Amino acid sequence: MLLPPSVAKNRKVSLDVRNIPFLVALRYACQQAGTDFTVETCAIAITDRAKAEPNDGDMRAANGAITYLGIPRIALDQSPLGVALDLLKQDVRNMSAGALDVNFVVHLPVDAKPNPVTIQLADIPFREALRYICAQAGVDFVADPDAIVITAHGDAAPIENGTVLPGASVDSRLSKLVFPEIKIQKATLNVALDLLKKRAADLSAGAVTVNFVAQSRDDPRGNLVTLDTANLPFFAALRYVCYQADAKFAVDKYAIVISPADTRAAPKNDFLFSVPLRQNRRDDASYGAKPAGKSRLNRFPIRSAALGISHSLFYETFTRG
Repeated sequence: MLLPPSVAKNRKVSLDVRNIPFLVALRYACQQAGTDFTVETCAIAITDRAKAEPNDGDMRAANGAITYLGIPRIALDQSPLGVALDLLKQDVRNMSAGALDVNFVVHLPVDAKPNPVTIQLADIPFREALRYICAQAGVDFVADPDAIVITAHGDAAPIENGTVLPGASVDSRLSKLVFPEIKIQKATLNVALDLLKKRAADLSAGAVTVNFVAQSRDDPRGNLVTLDTANLPFFAALRYVCYQADAKFAVDKYAIVISPADTRAAPKNDFLFSVPLRQNRRDDASYGAKPAGKSRLNRFPIRSAALGISHSLFYETFTRG
């Protein structure tokens, strides 16, 4: 059963009844509390009168193994949104014996204050648990190929913040780099970019050099970057860093140009990811190694003849050697 914070803390109910069906008793209790209830597949949602139903969330880009993974139990009492998401992340790893990772990327206004989460759920699919958590917190979510993006209510949409400029040289070695772990806590955009640059050099043993050119200075009052992810490709990490910082990027011949998201877009030659959330590949020879079997790139429908890639962002980039 799901209780919004305003109901959990402020409503009083007095009932003394016997031999009454459960749903009738629930109806009387909700009438006294001034609330409505909705019987859903996996839970009964208690809402303030005339409030919108929980956001369904777009999970089409997510790995089905994660979407329908069963969560045995979730118990939260006035927990912050971040704590609830961390608990879900850990449940996915535990229930899949470490075979699956789910990454959350939170992009909320600087002054946003999500509602605390109070729920008790048992034997519920991952997607439904996430939906109820986000509904209580007053946020929306949308599945991206490598993460689930948490946004302000009404802002959920695919991330399209990267382009490749005509004539740019693409180095496939960089696009194959996968960060086993990224932890960034409230960093400015430039600090986050420096970390990505250093990690890319470390993973490639210095074979690939990443050049970033920022067209604006860091604004410490703006959105900061916070990431805690696993098994994230370089370009996915760059995309999420720019997204959280309200920036965009364009791959040029010798550098990646970073600019504010509200500036005029670079010449269009953009491409978007269309792949599921990835499974851990613990048997790879190295984190930058190409997975065995069918190439990830072969799964992409062609949209750009120059790149042979399609649907939600880039996959190849600029530096050569």
